[in-house]
Amino acid sequence: YTTMLVRALPRWCWRVRSLMHHHRVMNTYAYSTASRPYALPNVAPPVPSPNAGPLPGLEGLDPVTNKLVCVRCDKPNSLTVVKCTACNTPLSANNVRKMHGNVFLSIINGEREDHEVVYRDKEILIFRDKYACSTHHLDAIPIEPIPDISSLRGEHLPLVRKLYGTGLKVLTDMHLPLFKGYNLKDYLISGFSLPVSVFHLHLHLVLPPLFTLHQFKFPRFHSYEKVESDLRDHGRVISHHELIERGEAAQAQQYGQHYHQTRVLDNHAWALQRLQTIAHEGLQAR
Repeated sequence: YTTMLVRALPRWCWRVRSLMHHHRVMNTYAYSTASRPYALPNVAPPVPSPNAGPLPGLEGLDPVTNKLVCVRCDKPNSLTVVKCTACNTPLSANNVRKMHGNVFLSIINGEREDHEVVYRDKEILIFRDKYACSTHHLDAIPIEPIPDISSLRGEHLPLVRKLYGTGLKVLTDMHLPLFKGYNLKDYLISGFSLPVSVFHLHLHLVLPPLFTLHQFKFPRFHSYEKVESDLRDHGRVISHHELIERGEAAQAQQYGQHYHQTRVLDNHAWALQRLQTIAHEGLQAR
């Protein structure tokens, strides 16, 4: 138990710091939906092509069993990222650690107790994200392993829709006071990452306010809406990375920037203002 507490301490310290910085984040991104100082440019600036492979010095390592483990929050990361996707701490070859090939299979098989499962049936499983970027952050995964969105085809569309629809229902059934009287779907941030830290398809379903914004960075984050649309119209997912590599960086970045502004930043700011309103109404009621 002592070892577990020692290993968990950095992660919980980071979460406490994140909560303490909520007001700073709100000031950084404070704007109303009627007047946004961060308006989209007419033409998005060029985007450098992301690393397709591991960081220098890690080329020979198996990306399935080797991860870059953050020293700050203890999150395992893909060998292709230079900063932790949870807390933005820089990563290097010194952070490499040998790990379980697919931790999600351990959750499916009931071998881990550090992930709270909130829904399960014969096709999918939903649990609370261990490295959550908000109080209500769920991961929805298929029981049968699929590596990532690059492996999805048109026949997977019903499964992807079920991951989203069931996750939305689980969150709705929680009857969260913050969203009382509002359509929760309008504030849900959902999508997939590419590259992945765990080679098992997982859909992030996140409600604001957020502890961190790093999870949703372009070009790694692919919204559910984009993935669903690509599978419906093209029979596969056309990743941001692919668009960048074939010279359509402006189009890819404009989409990613628009989603980040309207879904992530606007909803985060709304949630913080909503919390303040609820607190003020509570004081008045006293």
